[in-house]
Amino acid sequence: MDFNPAGPSQIRILVLMDSGLSPAISGSIGSYTNLGNTITHSWTAAAQSCLIVSSPPTPAPGGILPTLTVGPSWPNNSYNFASLVAANPQAILVDCYPADGGLPTGAVMPSILLCSGDSANLTKSGKRIRSLRVNGVQRL
Repeated sequence: MDFNPAGPSQIRILVLMDSGLSPAISGSIGSYTNLGNTITHSWTAAAQSCLIVSSPPTPAPGGILPTLTVGPSWPNNSYNFASLVAANPQAILVDCYPADGGLPTGAVMPSILLCSGDSANLTKSGKRIRSLRVNGVQRL
């Protein structure tokens, strides 16, 4: 997401699901169930939060404070998405190279990206995505 498209871009990565964090943080950024080999994730912009990569130590765009915090580093803080959008009405989703260490070097990534695993995972893992809806619209 580019929080300052009219000026020097401020591109930040928002995370809407992560099962490897504190249960309180994972719960605040979306409901998550894992029944056998079927994972179901649901996230609602009006009601739920997101992680903002590198916030803290970098302040969240618009000065939004975390709605939930369980520690000092960015994976321990979640931010209400509706408040983030209200404080940054000019923000837009963008395809870009985010310079994140966990994403491919130099590759332009789509503005909405579904990832499985993390940058420290060296084991191949196959997944089948049966359905993906964005704003209620079926994408897969």
